Amino acid sequence: MHISTREGPVAVLAGRGDGLTRTTPRPPGLAIMTIPAHEPTVPDEKGSLMNQYSHRMTADQSGSELVYSRMDAFTAREIADEWKYPPPYDFYDMTADPEDYQEFVTPALWPDFFLQVRRGDRLFGFLSGDLSEEGRAVEIGLGMRPDLTGRGLGLMFMRRNLEWIREAHPGAEIRLSVASFNQRGIKVYRRSGFRVVRNFVQVTNGGEYDFVEMRHDA
Repeated sequence: MHISTREGPVAVLAGRGDGLTRTTPRPPGLAIMTIPAHEPTVPDEKGSLMNQYSHRMTADQSGSELVYSRMDAFTAREIADEWKYPPPYDFYDMTADPEDYQEFVTPALWPDFFLQVRRGDRLFGFLSGDLSEEGRAVEIGLGMRPDLTGRGLGLMFMRRNLEWIREAHPGAEIRLSVASFNQRGIKVYRRSGFRVVRNFVQVTNGGEYDFVEMRHDA
C-alpha cells in the first residue's frame, strides 16, 4: 500500500505514487525532540516486533508536544472518511482510490509501522513505513490534518518524522514518492534533505499520474 506524501497545501501524504508514496497508508519552526527510552517490544498482528512506544516531541510554538503512538482502527477510519483536502490536493483523499482506502482502514494490510501523531488531545497527522532490504531502507507515507495545511507546519512535521525514523531505524535510507504536481510538497522534502532520484508513472485514482521518487540518505 502506498500512502502519499501529502504536502499539498502542505498536506503531507507522501507516496500515493506507488503510496505514502504509496507504500504505506498514504499512503508526509522545529523544536528539539526528546525521545524517551523504548518500552519492551511485542509481536504485532503480522508477527514482527514493534515497539510499544509513545514518543514525545518538545513543545513547539503552539506550546504543545507532538506524541507518536501506534495507529488504531478507529483513528484510521476517521482519517480515511473525514480528511478532505481542497483541489487539487483532493487527489490525496483516501476515498479517491478504493484500493488505498481499504489498505488504510484494514489493520491486516497495514505496513511495518503505522503511527498516529497527536498534539494535545487532537489528531495532528500520521506516519507509516515499510522496511525493505533487510532494514537498510524504509519507504514512508505521511499525512497532516487538512485544516493544518498551508500554515507553514509541513517542514516542522517532516523533520520530526525524520527524527522518529532515525531513532527507530538508525542508518536506514528513507524513501518517499510524491505526485509531480505537488511542487509545494517537493519543496518541503528538499528542504528536509531529500533528493529526487527518478520520475515514474503510477496508476492510481482511476488514471495514470506522474510521480517523483525522493531519497534521504542516512
